Amino acid sequence: MHTLSVDFDVPDEVRCLAILVLHKLAAHGRQHKELLCAEGLVSNLLECVSDGLRWETLKYAGRLLCELFAGNPKYQSQVLDAL
Repeated sequence: MHTLSVDFDVPDEVRCLAILVLHKLAAHGRQHKELLCAEGLVSNLLECVSDGLRWETLKYAGRLLCELFAGNPKYQSQVLDAL
């Protein structure tokens, strides 16, 4: 998740791949989503989106946010507040 941070200097391609991997992980159930949200993924993801330049990065970040929102009642309000 540090790859998504603006302080961590990596190209957008790497950030896009990291988001894809996190999306695959989040798709495996509520426990994984809760763990990712508890570790601060939502704020890191928004930081990444604010700095992102590639359309693919923004598109996959949106999909990840939707995945984190769906079926994750404990952190739904955090995802909504972040948007």
